[in-house]
Amino acid sequence: MSSKERICPTWLLVTLVSGIALVGLSFVEGVTKGYPLKAYIEHLLPHAILVASAILVGAILVMIVVEALEHNLVPLVREGTSDLAEHLQTAIKAPVDKVGETLKGGFAVIASSLAAEVQRFPEAWKSLNDSQVRADLIDRVKTPKARQLAEEGRFQDAIGALDKLVDDHSKVEEEIALSVLSADQKDWAHALDLIEQNAIRNPSFLITLAHRFWSVGGIDRAIALGKDALAMAIESRDETLISKAKNSLAYYLTETGDPAYEKTARQYAAEARQARPGSATVDTEGFVKITYGKSKEEVLEGVNLCERARRMGAPFEAYVKHITKAKERLEALENTQP
Repeated sequence: MSSKERICPTWLLVTLVSGIALVGLSFVEGVTKGYPLKAYIEHLLPHAILVASAILVGAILVMIVVEALEHNLVPLVREGTSDLAEHLQTAIKAPVDKVGETLKGGFAVIASSLAAEVQRFPEAWKSLNDSQVRADLIDRVKTPKARQLAEEGRFQDAIGALDKLVDDHSKVEEEIALSVLSADQKDWAHALDLIEQNAIRNPSFLITLAHRFWSVGGIDRAIALGKDALAMAIESRDETLISKAKNSLAYYLTETGDPAYEKTARQYAAEARQARPGSATVDTEGFVKITYGKSKEEVLEGVNLCERARRMGAPFEAYVKHITKAKERLEALENTQP
């Protein structure tokens, strides 16, 4: 039912009720004052006609106004509301889209700038710069002359200072430690030979050697050594070594980008961080989330973890590497979206 159809019966009812009430009140007045019938009619009729005319005119005016509103103003308001909503949506969406593009562009610029800046010293952070690891390895060297040379950073000379190693198991471990500390890849290979020949079951050596080979691009060898190191660590039941081995292996697996390694990398990274929360484990889990991120949100979660790790002391160069990877991953995700 339209507004006009609802209002017209209402006004007719009002007219009828008002007229009856007016006649009744006038009759009561006439009886009260003792008017004869003729005088009563003469007194009532002019008022009744005036009131009836006013109500009729009012009803006609209301009908005209309602019809004008319904056919002109209401459609105009509806159309204006629809246009307003559409304009508001456009007005809101445009700035939001621009903000998104700005953030994306800014992220890309930051990542590219950082990467370009770090190109001047790309490999320094990959060296054996963990002071605790170096101290532990040097501490294994008991021969005075060799230890003094090792503390001076003269690892080649320290290796040469060791003699008669074949029958002395402790000397073998000293030579392994010095070979691991050396910057020469031939010494690393020699350390592996000594470990194998003498059945040395020390996961620390393999964890460090895996890092050494990874630092020069030997990712496959790093992964193989990382797996052996984890097996030895589990065998030793040393939770700290297990955590270190899992964290290192998760990183190497992730760096390949191979989807076949994703499940293992995610598992080891999460377990390592839970067991030993620190800059290294936080950084690795961030790198895993960036590399294997299934959504923009997960990639950015990885970026946040890497930022936290940087503040905790992780190498800045590693942070830049991961930010650059995040930029690439976000672009790949955007290109795969329908």
